Amino acid sequence: MRCSNCNTELTQSAKFCSNCGTPVPTRATGVNTGGGAYVRGSVTAGGDFVGRDQIMHGNYTRTTQSGLQGDDLAKFTQLYRGV
Repeated sequence: MRCSNCNTELTQSAKFCSNCGTPVPTRATGVNTGGGAYVRGSVTAGGDFVGRDQIMHGNYTRTTQSGLQGDDLAKFTQLYRGV
């Protein structure tokens, strides 16, 4: 990477140009997960891993759930009606 002001070669970790002192723009490092989980690299979990609407079970079995299931909806309806 080079300084935008004087074209001096910069190190990867530079925050300012060593020649002219111009601040080095920060690079966005965030990952947009849309509210879900983001795991980079290898990870060991002690149990199931839940990320957004997917559950990764111990032996890489994936379950996807979208919205309420029938039993969940029935329980919610009972609570809503005060039954």
